[in-house]
Amino acid sequence: MSILINQNLAGVGAGTYTSSPLELQDETATRLTFQLNFSAATGGTSVDTYVQTSVDGGGTWADAIHFAQSTTTAARALAGLSAVSSAAAPTAATDGTQTVNTINQGVFGPLWRVKYVVVGSYLTGNLRVDSGGVGLETP
Repeated sequence: MSILINQNLAGVGAGTYTSSPLELQDETATRLTFQLNFSAATGGTSVDTYVQTSVDGGGTWADAIHFAQSTTTAARALAGLSAVSSAAAPTAATDGTQTVNTINQGVFGPLWRVKYVVVGSYLTGNLRVDSGGVGLETP
């Protein structure tokens, strides 16, 4: 298991934030599982959480997962991602604009991070995203 982000939301104002990138440690890996844990929070309006990947060393980032929007109630969600895609056409490379509660199968690079967009100012709460399976480590 690897922790992509474990962010206390107390005092976090409205804005767009990113975690430090982690690198896939097994180049043959074709699947990852991500878990979002959002603790009960007060003060803010919403948090949009994206798991993103980069294939160009972090020069650009693409949304792979956009979890359901978190508000003030506790939530936990799992998302499995595969490097194999059945899409007949290329997937649009979005950065923080992927449709909510969706997964882009096949969008799978060696670097991973979390982007989260906060609306309002939270007084309490915590956002954590873990990955399971193959290890992700600081590059």
